[in-house]
Amino acid sequence: MSADFRRRLTFDLARGELRDGDTRYLILREDSLMGLFKRLPQPARTDAFKAFAAPVTGHGARLSTPRLRKR
Repeated sequence: MSADFRRRLTFDLARGELRDGDTRYLILREDSLMGLFKRLPQPARTDAFKAFAAPVTGHGARLSTPRLRKR
């Protein structure tokens, strides 16, 4: 994690939020998220990975691109 990103993060304990500007992050334990995938039978597991990856890839690129251009 870059120092610039860490400086942008804000923690609001009263609201239970971790934010980078308008972007609110969700923190999950790895074992709880991956446990979901491990318990799914094929082909549901592959479909779930694809469904999870698509918005992460799309939104991640959309959110990071303007910040990368500022450098």
